[in-house]
Amino acid sequence: MRSIPENDWKQLRAIQSEKLALAGERILAAAEGIAKQRKDNEHESFLKLWDETNKGNRLIAELFDDLRRSNAIFKLIAWRRNNY
Repeated sequence: MRSIPENDWKQLRAIQSEKLALAGERILAAAEGIAKQRKDNEHESFLKLWDETNKGNRLIAELFDDLRRSNAIFKLIAWRRNNY
């Protein structure tokens, strides 16, 4: 099978923005946690925030970039693996 059925594709596209919003919410919550725990060590907190932002960027790319019917199964697997 080269791609998912049309009805499944339409459902996937319909929930994509919801999943993207959830991913953004989780990434921002992690960033807020880092910002709250900085305790006079701003540079170390900045480095942690930078790392978390990069991890979030890679995750968003893995889960949502280049979503097509031909790779939808792989995106769904990635969503499941990351609890989305």
